[in-house]
Amino acid sequence: MTENPKRRVVIVDDNLQSRNELNYLIKTYHPDLEVIGDFEDTASALPMIESGQAEGVFLDINFEEKGKTLGLELAKRISRLPNAPWIVFVTGYPENAEEAIEFRPFGFITKKPIDDLKLAAAIAKVREVFPIIPPPYFSPAPPVHSIEIRYKTFKATNKKTGNLVESEFITRYLVPKEIKYVQSNQGINTVKVYLVNGEVLDYVTLRLNQWLDFQLPCFVQISKNTIVHLKYVSGYKIDSSRFDAHLITFRDDPTELAIGSTFFTVFRDALRLGKSCCG
Repeated sequence: MTENPKRRVVIVDDNLQSRNELNYLIKTYHPDLEVIGDFEDTASALPMIESGQAEGVFLDINFEEKGKTLGLELAKRISRLPNAPWIVFVTGYPENAEEAIEFRPFGFITKKPIDDLKLAAAIAKVREVFPIIPPPYFSPAPPVHSIEIRYKTFKATNKKTGNLVESEFITRYLVPKEIKYVQSNQGINTVKVYLVNGEVLDYVTLRLNQWLDFQLPCFVQISKNTIVHLKYVSGYKIDSSRFDAHLITFRDDPTELAIGSTFFTVFRDALRLGKSCCG
C-alpha cells in the first residue's frame, strides 16, 4: 500500500514552548503535514529551506536576538528562492503584521497560546492553493520503452511559390527521455515533437490527447496545446508582457513557453513533486 504524501514544513521560532505547541497541533490535527525541521534561530533554518526540502515555513517574526525582526529578514530571503515555500507567520506582536503582508503569507497565528483556529484556517488555505497530487500520479510507472510515431518530411521546394512539396511520412520510435515537449499544430490534428537533441518532428499524427493518454511519467500539461517533460524544466518566471501570467524555462535552452492560467497550479505542484522521480 502506498503511503499518502505529506506537506513537508519547518518551524522557526526562538520560543521553545511555542515550537512544542505548534508541533503538537500539527501532529495531532493536521496529519497531512510533516515537521522536518524545528529551529530556534533563522541562521540554522536557512540551509534546509534553501535546499528545497521544505514546502512551507511556520515563521516567528520577532526574535530576541539583538531586538530585530529577524523573521522578516528570513522571509525576504525565502521570497527570492526559485521555488519559494509558502509562509505562515507566528507572532506575539500583531503590530508587525502590516510589514509582513508584502510577503503574501498564508496567515498570521498569534501565540501564547497558539491560536489553533487561525492555524487551521491557514492550513486550509494552503491545501486549497497547493493540493497534493495523490499517488500514483507521480509514482514511478512501468517504463515506456518506445512510442511509435509517424511524421511528415518534405523532399523539395517549389521554385515559384517557395512552398515545400513532395512530402512523405516516416515512421520512427522514440523513448520518453528523448522528448522535451509536445505542442499541437493550430487548426490540424497533428503535433510537433521537440526533441532534446534539437530536432523538431512536424505533422506527427498522434494528437495531443493521445499523448496525454500515454500517462508518461514526469510529463505534465501546461496549456491546452502543450505538454512538457519536467526533467528538462528549470522552473518558471513571471511573464512581464501579460498580467499575472507565467513562462516555463528550460535547462540549457533559452526557449520559454506560456503556462495557461488554468494549468498553473497543477504545473507548479507537479514540478515540485516530480523532481524526485525525474532526476
